[in-house]
Amino acid sequence: MILVVSNRSAPAVGLQPEVRLVGWQIVRLPSGDHHCCGLHADRSKGFGRVSTAIVAFDAATRTGTTASGRRYVLEGEPGADLAVDGIRVLWLEANGFDPAEIGPVDPVDIGQVLH
Repeated sequence: MILVVSNRSAPAVGLQPEVRLVGWQIVRLPSGDHHCCGLHADRSKGFGRVSTAIVAFDAATRTGTTASGRRYVLEGEPGADLAVDGIRVLWLEANGFDPAEIGPVDPVDIGQVLH
């Protein structure tokens, strides 16, 4: 598998106020910030994404609102997808974190995000 990751900026929130992710994970940084990571459900909008920090999370609907104001809807079950793992690892490295020390939040704990 070849994984190409771009550090390009996401479209403006006004142009893309909501993103649906599949094969998703939530990552908790040492600061306590949580980020959504996953594959676009609609591949015409890109391949994968890591969000800005989640500021509000509704566990019942699995919808997170991030610092940018964008809503992330997490569809289906969390994934152990190699592509998502790769996106997460490369994003962590690009932001100065050791991926060996930061993994996805256990799916059992998803409801505890921001609590």
